[in-house]
Amino acid sequence: MGIFIEILNQYKDLNADLDDGDNLSKFFGLLRRFNDNVPIKVQLKDEIEKHFDYKWKRDKNQSVDDE
Repeated sequence: MGIFIEILNQYKDLNADLDDGDNLSKFFGLLRRFNDNVPIKVQLKDEIEKHFDYKWKRDKNQSVDDE
């Protein structure tokens, strides 16, 4: 039964939407740090977030890129 549950979990992971929002937030923090602790413009941050939301929802190469 344990193997069956493991297979189900792997299937769920393959079909899940790719969302790397935590790493994107860390990236924004890193940008702020290198910008003398001044955050980037809100408009630029929103555009970057929209771009990655679009990419994560529609990336057809996701299964090839992941381990």
